[in-house]
Amino acid sequence: MIASLMKRGKAVNSFRLFSRRYRDGFLFQYKVIKSVADWTVMLYLIIPSLVISTMIYRSWWIDIPDWVEQIPFELFYLIPFLYILTGYFRTCLLEADQVFLVKHQRLILGLKKWGIFSSYSGSFLLTAAVGGLLAPFWLNHYAISFFSFVVYIVFLLSSKWSHMAVKGVLAGRKKDWKRTGLFLLAVIVQLQLWGTAFRLITAGFEVILLLVSVGLVFLSLILNRKRIFSKNSMKRNLHIEGILKVKWISLIFMFSQHVEKQPVSSDRSKPRLFRKSQRLFKRQTPTFGYLELFTKVLIRNFTYSATYTQSIGVLSFSQIVLPALWLKLGAAALVALSILVWNEWIWEKLIIKHPIGSKYGGKAEFIKVQSITRTLAFIPYFAVLAISMLRYFGVF
Repeated sequence: MIASLMKRGKAVNSFRLFSRRYRDGFLFQYKVIKSVADWTVMLYLIIPSLVISTMIYRSWWIDIPDWVEQIPFELFYLIPFLYILTGYFRTCLLEADQVFLVKHQRLILGLKKWGIFSSYSGSFLLTAAVGGLLAPFWLNHYAISFFSFVVYIVFLLSSKWSHMAVKGVLAGRKKDWKRTGLFLLAVIVQLQLWGTAFRLITAGFEVILLLVSVGLVFLSLILNRKRIFSKNSMKRNLHIEGILKVKWISLIFMFSQHVEKQPVSSDRSKPRLFRKSQRLFKRQTPTFGYLELFTKVLIRNFTYSATYTQSIGVLSFSQIVLPALWLKLGAAALVALSILVWNEWIWEKLIIKHPIGSKYGGKAEFIKVQSITRTLAFIPYFAVLAISMLRYFGVF
């Protein structure tokens, strides 16, 4: 890229290089989306959806919908927390920069600075859009003052910047329990900050929350400055750029049921549990063999177990925050459906659609094990639902 700019007689500077790479990245993502949404999808689905969404948003300012009456303010306050957990600060580096651009330190530093600045600007615009969606509910329905709402959006933006910066630091660490623990610690700290921010807003201490937001912004600047000037952050930055480049491709693959997904690589050569593949059950029958396979896959592969854990977490969260009984039961029904789909999905990956295991898909033992795992998966589900119903009807 640098050589092509020189051949055209253009002065090579960091901003021109950043602009070129940013444009190429945008065109790449556009081609990925265009490969799925052609002109017919754009014409008959996306454009009408945008028009209808605009009309619905306008109606929110005129008359608040009835379904909002059943949702407490705490839930509307907490929903955007999921938004801050996404995204990275990018540096627009490429693999070839390790050979060619590494000799031009001024270009590399300038490129990193422009990349970080573009991430700040992009997240600022996206947060403003989120604030625009929340505004009719905060200002009209919950009657929160405009100043308090602006302070909340500032805190939302600063929380996102700080969490993105922390994720950028953790991206350079080896995948192990320490990295997972640090990430969970960062999420817990953010949750504590959000709880403190809620108490400050309800108590009318918005100025203190503004000072907290300023501190979070400075934290993100300090962490990003280290990423820019550190000479050992090349591998980390390239890893983040790789994640951002294929984010839409990964999303498309996730929803493509008939496309074979490449398994996620791991740095570990041995599993943490059952390294010598000890048997879990003494009895050697086909039923216990299927159960052992299912159990070990859940323990060793976080992709499978995380989906179930998220479903139970969503069930617990919905039973706590949703006030009306019909909302609790509706959320529980959706989670039950997701658990059923999850159980079928795992067995499809392990047996039904496996090149070797497909011949066992019609066996009576396999059908029996499917029902057993389905029943076991619903034990925590019914435990959470029972506790929620007992609390709702005032038993305890």
